[in-house]
Amino acid sequence: MVLPRTRIALVFALAGLALAIPAQAQIEDNLSSYGDANAEGYLQPLKDAIGSALGDGLYPAGAIPLEGVHFRFSLQAMLVSFGDDDRTFKAATEPGFPDPQEVEVSTVVGSPDATIVTDTGSGAQFAFPGGFDLARFGVAVPQITVAGFGGNEATLRYLAFDVGDDEIGDVSFFGIGGRHDISQHFEDLPVRVAAMLFYQKISFGEDLIDHSVLSFGVQGSKRFEYVEPYAALGLNSSAMTVTYENSSGANIDLDFDRDNQFDLALGNVFHLGLLRLNGEIHISDQISYAFGFSVGN
Repeated sequence: MVLPRTRIALVFALAGLALAIPAQAQIEDNLSSYGDANAEGYLQPLKDAIGSALGDGLYPAGAIPLEGVHFRFSLQAMLVSFGDDDRTFKAATEPGFPDPQEVEVSTVVGSPDATIVTDTGSGAQFAFPGGFDLARFGVAVPQITVAGFGGNEATLRYLAFDVGDDEIGDVSFFGIGGRHDISQHFEDLPVRVAAMLFYQKISFGEDLIDHSVLSFGVQGSKRFEYVEPYAALGLNSSAMTVTYENSSGANIDLDFDRDNQFDLALGNVFHLGLLRLNGEIHISDQISYAFGFSVGN
């Protein structure tokens, strides 16, 4: 099932890839009207959403096994909603237009309607492209975790697809990281506490977009019989590069400044034998959600 574009921007599925984000050609057509400054404002909400989503769903709780070897397979889904502020930005007519103007126009997630300004003297027009009317950005990724070894765990996320040049082209996603149970080094702590470091990178299109996120954080949880509430504080540091061709045929290499977002997460795990269900809310520059399941010992 392909979700409507107005509802969700991008979904990775375990068995395949369902794309509701605009095709690579569509994004490049819109970007071709813009130089660096306007292109950055146009794409900023998408960069922020990717950075928020990839920082979610990295841990099921604070506790890590201290003994033995434990394997767990998980599928985690993350969802970020776009607000009204994400739908527009202040853009300027590109150099060469006889009457320079600044106008509030659509971002990549905003209205599909173009904004056209006219020079009163010459009658020349400049068209600011519309967006793709995206309400949410979602991503679901499989991950494999190996834990134990004295309170340590390693997690791997990976997906790679080619959905054709007429769509988004090559899509690759890679993530790797680890956690360490630091509560074992302290006596009589009422909760289990772990520290985390995680790196992820997503790329799609023919060098169109490369986005990386480095996440640091600590998580604490308290296990009861069937439930394990947890809280986490983290920092997500994200960077994105975009390469496209403008209307003059020149290649534009856009390098976004690295953003650092603090993140507070609150969640709960339901323990049902070998099956665990988790859900969490993340409070940062954007509100995001993660939910999923894992199977393992």
